[in-house]
Amino acid sequence: MTNEVVGRLRSRSGFGDIAFGKSGLWVIVGAGRDGEVWLFDPATNDVRQRVPLANPSFWNEIAVGDEAVWVTSSPTVHQAGTALVHLYRIDPQTGDITADIPLGHGPSELRQGEGAVSYSGLALDDGSVWVLVNWDGLLFSVDTGDLKVSEREDGLDCCGSGVGPGLTVGAGSLWITATRAVTRVSL
Repeated sequence: MTNEVVGRLRSRSGFGDIAFGKSGLWVIVGAGRDGEVWLFDPATNDVRQRVPLANPSFWNEIAVGDEAVWVTSSPTVHQAGTALVHLYRIDPQTGDITADIPLGHGPSELRQGEGAVSYSGLALDDGSVWVLVNWDGLLFSVDTGDLKVSEREDGLDCCGSGVGPGLTVGAGSLWITATRAVTRVSL
């Protein structure tokens, strides 16, 4: 109402993506193997939970819905044939990681010892979590109930932006941004 700053939350590790849910404000904290996901109480600005979860970069995504906190994480080094992104489901009541879902096929044509990093996009729809694995150009739908994974599209124009894709749901469609295109996928 007054446009005044009423609180400031700090961390030496730095903050990444944020999402708000019934339980409070969820934030990705830190990059690297010591990454965490924190739950803040919006009334007191106190940290109520700290969930250890390796987040090698601040470009990972977080969303809250369907009785869970959903977080993407991408290992620092990928090898051909290994998943580029993992989708984690966190129970907002206990802070327990209740699922680890690997997504993507891994970059191909890498030489011995080479690796790659992938940005991911994350969006929620009724009963589904959508994850875009940027490097592979793959779009996944994960059922929030049984965690069944479906690969929906490939060859999407989503790669190469240098800052990661944007992903959201609206008007009966999934919307994806990239360097030179906004792609609409009908739901």
